[in-house]
Amino acid sequence: MSFYTFGDSPRFECHPQHRRLLADGKPVPIGARALAVLAVLVGQHGRVVGSGELLRQAWPGESADAELLALQLRALRNVLGEEAIETTPDGGHRLALKVHGAPPPQGGPAPEASGPQGADLAAEPKTLIGRDDDLAFVKRLLDQHRQVTVLGPGGMGKTLLAQHMLRREQSQWAHGVCFVELAAVDDAALLVGALASALKVSANGPDTQASLCRSLASLQLLLVLDGAEHLAAVLAPLAQTLLDAAPGLRLLVTSQVPLKLRDERLYRLGPLGLPPAGMAWPQALGCGALALFMERARAADPQFSLDAEQGAAAVALCRALEGLPLAIELAAWRVPQLGVQGLAASMHERLQVLDVPQAGVPPRLQTLRNTLAWSHGLLDDTSQVVLRRMGVLQGSAELDVLQQVVCDARDPVPIDSWALHDALTVLTERSLVSTVPGWRGGQRYRLLDTPRSFALEQLAAAGEGEQAQRRLALAMSRRMADAFQARYSQGVHVGSWSPRNLLDLDNARAAVAWLRTQATPAEQTSLGLPLLTGLLRLMPIERQAELLELVALCRRVACEAEPGQPAVLALQVAAQCVVSLDPQQALVLVGLAFERMDGPCAVPVAPQVRYRALTTRALGLLMQGQQLDVALAVLQQARALESAHWPAALRMLRSVPEMWLADRQEDPHALYAASYQFREFVIELGYERWFASRNMVNGALAAGRLEEAVVYGRSQVRHLQGTRHTFYLVEARINLMGALAAAGHTNEGLQHARAAWFDISAHSRPDAWADNMALLLAQSDRPEAAARLLGYSQAWGEQHQVPRSINETTAHQRAHGLLLDDLGEQRLGQLFEAGRSLSVDAITALLYSDAPTPAPSPRQA
Repeated sequence: MSFYTFGDSPRFECHPQHRRLLADGKPVPIGARALAVLAVLVGQHGRVVGSGELLRQAWPGESADAELLALQLRALRNVLGEEAIETTPDGGHRLALKVHGAPPPQGGPAPEASGPQGADLAAEPKTLIGRDDDLAFVKRLLDQHRQVTVLGPGGMGKTLLAQHMLRREQSQWAHGVCFVELAAVDDAALLVGALASALKVSANGPDTQASLCRSLASLQLLLVLDGAEHLAAVLAPLAQTLLDAAPGLRLLVTSQVPLKLRDERLYRLGPLGLPPAGMAWPQALGCGALALFMERARAADPQFSLDAEQGAAAVALCRALEGLPLAIELAAWRVPQLGVQGLAASMHERLQVLDVPQAGVPPRLQTLRNTLAWSHGLLDDTSQVVLRRMGVLQGSAELDVLQQVVCDARDPVPIDSWALHDALTVLTERSLVSTVPGWRGGQRYRLLDTPRSFALEQLAAAGEGEQAQRRLALAMSRRMADAFQARYSQGVHVGSWSPRNLLDLDNARAAVAWLRTQATPAEQTSLGLPLLTGLLRLMPIERQAELLELVALCRRVACEAEPGQPAVLALQVAAQCVVSLDPQQALVLVGLAFERMDGPCAVPVAPQVRYRALTTRALGLLMQGQQLDVALAVLQQARALESAHWPAALRMLRSVPEMWLADRQEDPHALYAASYQFREFVIELGYERWFASRNMVNGALAAGRLEEAVVYGRSQVRHLQGTRHTFYLVEARINLMGALAAAGHTNEGLQHARAAWFDISAHSRPDAWADNMALLLAQSDRPEAAARLLGYSQAWGEQHQVPRSINETTAHQRAHGLLLDDLGEQRLGQLFEAGRSLSVDAITALLYSDAPTPAPSPRQA
């Protein structure tokens, strides 16, 4: 059985796979997170589930806390009743209602899900009506071909069809499915970063496209690119490159134009089915257009029904709308006001322009535009104002942001918060605005794409476009300033901070676009500096191209601004964001900050701002591998400034250069101490646990705590396997190789070495892999292969001028010592020189030639 029933009055049905809860057959409005919690409790048939287990099963792979769980349990009790869910004294939870459905688990709690990575999907999409054949056909195309494009004009339902396809397919792919909305990507240069950010994979380095290809190369993934028509020219070559690089990738694209790839398969999504002439009214209800109209009309008015005369009017209405889903939905919401017959008569009168095509505009776009114009004409004055001003929004927004964008005290009749709320209710009921899940059960409002285009036309006609954009920039400047302050406050939880604030990313990007082109110098300082400071800290590293553009803009704005702490802080944050990508540029930026703090026109700044600049300067110097004494002096200044009362998020900034310094000074115990401190900060701030283990492997290994290093390394690999974090998984395997080699677990180390090698192109340090692999081979009596790899490692390091870390140096020296004993100096030198020119294919062959048997060799013993 795919659903469970429980309770008596009302009788509830829980459909976990479809994320739905029904009460007496009617949907219950409740968030996806609460439904996930309920599905776990229902599946236990009254057994107690601990809070930790409940969090892991309900939201696998996500960072969540007890407070979030408590909110979802409260939401469930509000629906099911206070006594429906019991909480035990030790913090466990159980569903107290008797459950009917699938058999209960056999002994003990249900195991954690270990299947494919969860889908990157929005909340439950609207019901898909009249598209069963379309869905089945697209499914067959996807089964047979790697790239399918669903074509159709705006409002035809392409997005909804793709969302339902992903819902069907999400459990069939090892690395899940991902839905990428391209409407907000208005610059082709940002496309790679947008894809990497949505996929949550790495796309770093000078060639971000190549990096994205490497990250996807080994993944099994279904990717939907929605709304591609405005990017078709640049998306087409990128899509082909991704498909060539990643054999396990399949693409489903929705667009108004084809991409024209060599293996592209097209599916043209037509209008919903209309009843043929002469079909009796009851049979006409089986046609897609009528079925959609009925479902949406009943959503607007639960008492809605049709007799034969009204049914004929409904058929005429759907014919006038040519079966266009969006137009039908808009019309259905007007039924309570006009009735079906009045609606059909009005629609016929307003759409007579369809018989007179306009030059340069396809007839189907005329249909949609005139449908929207008709819908707009039925709105009250306040709702029209709200609709057109919402056109400046990118994506969704919370109510407080909408108030800042929409409400203007200079209006003849100002719109207050209550009037705004009433207008949003009207717009939502009419399918012009949709509500989407916000943070922790909150609600956000989103203007649908096609109505947004119409709203922008109305906004320009009213002469309000510039002022609405300025108000959005002001709202986003305030939001980003608040986000930045919260990020470095006491008790911040990164697992909550990032997803909450990323909801405003698209609107912040729209504010930056205004800042570039329309802001006055005064506005660039007052609005731009806090906007850019917060946005830089929020911007995912995967959007590298966009991040670097923001850094350049931030530098210009800060340098042109009046001297003051906001400009200093903006320069420092820009340096901090870019230091891992370009240490030299980071040092230039932080140098500009110091000029404003210490130069002839010095401005006073808070100690925390100077501390930030010092830690960033130290890290930049250390990453360049030069001026060790200067970096030490800078860090000493930061140590002197630091206060134990500062938030962990701020003090964490020093732990990173401390690790680099200890490594450069070859001080293993200092490296261990700095790594451990970094781990404590990471855990306190709520990062994922595998992230906390990254540096502990190297720290423990350097300090001789070999088994501890192995435990951390195994844990990190275990958490990263099966995810899209290919870069971090390769790095974790290389670190674990070194720990296993040092601890004598040679065969296990060789297994990880082979696994890492085939994804090594996603990592920037193959020399580190080669050093550890050489030691493993030397320990397993394969000295000639080991000697060649040492030569390869040495040549790569010299070519790229990359110094070895403590552990890499130790592995290289240990392998060299073992090989010197086995081969002698002359033979070792010959093999070493031969290895300097090893190719990738030669190393691959070397991995599997004369592989050691599982039995331990004398060296392992």
